[in-house]
Amino acid sequence: MPKTTGHKKAAQRTGGALRKRNIKPGAGCQKSRYPKKATGAARSNSIFALSPQPIPGIVVEKKVDRKGWKREDDYDKMYEDLFAAYTNYCKITGCEYSAFDPLSAGLDIGKALYLLIERMKSVIPNSYSLNTEREDDIYLFRIFKEVDFQNNWHFFDIEPVVKYLSKSNKSLHDLFISALSLLHSCDIQTWYSGNLYAVDVLLYDDCYMNDYIDNTCEDEAEKESQLKIVKDLKESYSDGEVRRYQQLIEKSFIKPEALKRLIGKNRSRGPIKKWIQDVVSLALDGYRLRDFMYECAHDYSEDYMVRLQDQATIIWNDSDMVFAWTCEFMDNEAANFGVEPAIYSFEVSKDTRKIDIKNLDKAEAWMSKLTDLYNDYQCILKSIGHE
Repeated sequence: MPKTTGHKKAAQRTGGALRKRNIKPGAGCQKSRYPKKATGAARSNSIFALSPQPIPGIVVEKKVDRKGWKREDDYDKMYEDLFAAYTNYCKITGCEYSAFDPLSAGLDIGKALYLLIERMKSVIPNSYSLNTEREDDIYLFRIFKEVDFQNNWHFFDIEPVVKYLSKSNKSLHDLFISALSLLHSCDIQTWYSGNLYAVDVLLYDDCYMNDYIDNTCEDEAEKESQLKIVKDLKESYSDGEVRRYQQLIEKSFIKPEALKRLIGKNRSRGPIKKWIQDVVSLALDGYRLRDFMYECAHDYSEDYMVRLQDQATIIWNDSDMVFAWTCEFMDNEAANFGVEPAIYSFEVSKDTRKIDIKNLDKAEAWMSKLTDLYNDYQCILKSIGHE
């Protein structure tokens, strides 16, 4: 992870944030409907209903403070690396370059760094912000921008679709599974990839499950009923139908170019085929969710915020205990600690070889394409009778 200079480094978001809080499922996070939009009626729940305000970009601090630096030549090296990065950026992008070197001209290191950073800020794309970072022993610029991403949990519940296709169109069913695997390769999490606390509890924490049932059931009959539900659900996730589809997704990955050819040959029509084609298009864009995770552009005091990587998930269905608990956990985190924004960034150092300035619009639109994919999926569920 690069070290940052010039501003306070954001707190790390840990993978076990939800695990650390002792939140029990309750009445919150009930499913609701968004108003209809051009992309279709988006089915969601109460998560992110607070619509947190966008965090403004953090610009590089102008004041230079030598306190805490181990070597007297650290700032000299910083200036040398950043001046080389600025020169390299102008060379690659063809933007206006000034060869004037304020340090060689006699200015002190603080003023020289300030002028260099201001010069770099003047040539980066409009609406982008700038940070300086240190990665290993090299100082570099990080150029970043918060991008649009719909404020809700993007969950793709696959059970209704796979059951519909397994009866009506086996060939499209198999292509759909490959599309899910391709979507996962773009960093979209799945119920089995480790980010759903509820799955871990169901499969591995019998004591917690038993205590929860004991504390929430009013009588023995209700307790026995809940124990059977949990037992059946656990068997399905560990050895049954859910597990079988996990294995299918895991072994069905093919490259997007190959899936594009296969779906082109398929004679099916309708929204499911179109959705698979859109997944292929998303993958062919060449980005992944991790490309929009830039912690240093925001600063939260708590370590429990809803991470970007948890905001889009392939799940089994939207009616079992796993879904209900996940809603509850995520909704509490969002309401109490906020939501990590999607931020596209790229680095510029003296060693950078390519900067695709002309395709920045494409990068910025990738998260919106993911939202469109989610909204279109809700229309598919409605079209096959799943409300």
